[in-house]
Formats: sequence, C-alpha cells, structure tokens
Amino acid sequence: MKWALIVVILLVVGLLLGPLWSGNTGYILIAVGQWTIETSVVAAVVMLTLAIVIVGVVVRVLSRLIRRSRLGVRWFGERRKAKAQKAYQHGLKLLLQSDYQNAEQALTRAWGYEKQQATALLGAYTAQQAGHIANARNWLQRADLQDVDVALAEFLLELNLTADYSAAAVTRIREAVQAYPQHRRVLAAAAKAFTQTHAWEDLRQLLPKLRDAGIKTETELAELEQQTFLEVFKAKGRSNSNDLYNYWRQLDKKQRRSGTIRLAYIQALLQLGQPEVAGKVLHKGLVRGYISLNRALQENLVRPGSNELLQYLQDRLKQQPNDAALLHALGRLALLGGDYSLAQRALKKAAEQAPSNAVHYDLAQSYQALGDSQLALQSFAKAMPKQA
Repeated sequence: MKWALIVVILLVVGLLLGPLWSGNTGYILIAVGQWTIETSVVAAVVMLTLAIVIVGVVVRVLSRLIRRSRLGVRWFGERRKAKAQKAYQHGLKLLLQSDYQNAEQALTRAWGYEKQQATALLGAYTAQQAGHIANARNWLQRADLQDVDVALAEFLLELNLTADYSAAAVTRIREAVQAYPQHRRVLAAAAKAFTQTHAWEDLRQLLPKLRDAGIKTETELAELEQQTFLEVFKAKGRSNSNDLYNYWRQLDKKQRRSGTIRLAYIQALLQLGQPEVAGKVLHKGLVRGYISLNRALQENLVRPGSNELLQYLQDRLKQQPNDAALLHALGRLALLGGDYSLAQRALKKAAEQAPSNAVHYDLAQSYQALGDSQLALQSFAKAMPKQA
C-alpha cells in the first residue's frame, strides 16, 4: 500500500511537471452557453486538487458541527444503535446455528458500534464455545462486571475446555473448592476430577459439600460414597491392618452407623484378606439395623470366617424358619465353607420361599458340588436372566 501511494504521487507530479519542463503546459477550453473558460492543463489540475481538498475540509467541519448538535448526536447515535442491533441479532442467529467463529465476529462488530454488557457476556460465552479462552477473558474484562468474581468466571470457562486433568489442573480445582465451597459448578467439576484422578481422600472430604449442594441424587451420592470410602479404606489397610482399624475408629459415630460406609469397610476387609473381622463388622451392622441382609447378599459380603455371623443367622432362623434371606445367607455360608449338604437344604428352601436368580445360582453350585449334574443344570437354567 505504501509503495502504491508513492507511485501514484510520482505519476501526478510527473503530469504536472512534465509539461512545464517541456515548455508546453497544454490548453483547455470549456464553453457552457455564453460562458467560456480558458486555462492550461497544469492550472486545471491544481484548481481541481484544491477544490477537492476544500470540499473535503468543509464536509469534515460540517460533519463535526452536526455531530455535536443535539439533532446530529441523536441521528448518529440512532444509526450506530441500529447497526449494533443488526450485528447483535446476526450474532445470535449464528450462535443458534453453532457457528461460534462467525458469531464472535458479529458480536465484535456489535461491540464496536455500541458497548453493551450483554454483548460482552454473550461474546465471552461464544468465544469459550469456539475454544478461544484468551478472547473469552478479554470479553469478560470488557463486560466490567462489578458484582461478579471474574477470576471464578475465567476458571469456569477453563473447565469447559479441560479434556484431562493434569496435576496443575487438579491443584487449581482444590484451590477453587477452598475459595468457593458452595459453588455447584465448582463442586461438580471437583467431584469429576477427583474421581478420574483417584484422589479419593480429596473426594471423601468433598462428599459433605456435594450432599449439602444437592448436586447428585441420593442413589448417585450413595454409590460415590461407597466407592470413595472403599478406596480410602484399602489405601489405609495396605500398609498396616492396624492403620485401617484406627482409621475406622476415628470416624464419627454417624459415619460408622452409615450403612453405605460400613458396607465399604466390609468390602475393604474382605479384599484385604480379613474375612473374620469383616464378618464381625457385618454381624454388628445387621444386629443394629445399619445394614439389611438382602443388601449384604447382593454385595456378596456374606462369607465364612465369623462365628458371630453364623450364630446370628442360626438364632434368627429359629425365630423365622421360613425367611428366604436368612436361608439364602446360611446356604451361602455353608456353600463357601464346604458344607454342601447344609447349603443344598437351606438354598432349596430359600428358592421355594422366594425364588431369585441369585438363589438358584447358589443352589446350582451346591448341586454341582454334590455331584448331581442334572439338578445343577436345572438350577443354572432358572438362574439365567429371563429374556423379554
């Protein structure tokens, strides 16, 4: 552009100076009615240039005067507003079409015509959707939010672009949880990050906040709580069994009475090879009503090794001899303990009282252990899920 302008200037200068140097300035005759104008080419070019400059100056002065007048201010203001509104509406249409790149450009034009906070906020969202995190920050700064934590807004924008969780990202999330302990979006992001990175102790401390915020359903929260405490218990027990026991005892009474946490503790004990202790903890949970026997069977926590658990089942069966859950639990203890005849009798009676896939499967195993392949096959067939 610079060199093109220089070339044009040189050509104009050449047109003016060329005739002068040659001694022939040219001749122009303009006749309009009775009026005639005679001049040279050089003079005509000079006058035309001066006329253009003068007209430009006059137009510029008049434009400034009009703009400063009340009527001019109103007219130009309405014109800019109309252009801003048109660009804003165009940006909205593009946003609805998920064309974030062009939508951001349209909003940039709208901002140039009229600086509205709504435009800046929509621009931040559009830039974030387009993956332009730097642009999103700039839009937020333009919005000049007085009552909004811009640092939090920027953090939430970054969360939407986070595909994985590096150590630095998880550290930032921990800091965000400390700074905004009741913010639902921060808590939800922290729960996801801690789960994916197996930061179970962080997640354990986060659970009360998740419950208070109502982010997850009770079922989802119970599953997350059980998984979290299971991993925490296993980590404690891998180094020393006493560490696991002491950690369990350090929990408050409300947590030890929680069926979900107790189930996780029993699972950890079984996985760490402590079936006797697991049976005692299960027995205590059953006696005090913290855990249901059906849930223990469903979680496969009824294992041999605890005399207290076996005695509990036998005592309860004396009072309720036809209780299917008690019969199933006794049958499973006997099956896993190698007493297949007792297992077969208890499980057969349980199947008569309340048939289920789990009962039939255990009964099939007892038949198989006793060498009765035909009855085993029949029970295995009954244990298969029914197809719709």
